[in-house]
Amino acid sequence: DGVEQLEVIAAEASPEAIADRAGSRPIVVVGRHTHRFPASRALIEGLAAAHPVGVVEMGWPSRWRPANARAFVTTYGASRANGQAAA
Repeated sequence: DGVEQLEVIAAEASPEAIADRAGSRPIVVVGRHTHRFPASRALIEGLAAAHPVGVVEMGWPSRWRPANARAFVTTYGASRANGQAAA
């Protein structure tokens, strides 16, 4: 089906390695409080600079929006219902 799920630690992940693994498939990043951590912001923006990326923020909204992301969704919480609604 072409779908693959990766769990990464932003500070230890390389945008290039993730993009290489995705190939031509778009990337959807699902995270919580991504705006709070410089490594998370850098990873997402590094991916979006050269690859189609959508971001699902499973927490509360912030002013930060990732540069070059094709979509950005905030769920206002990380409950199962919020995740299902985002999917």
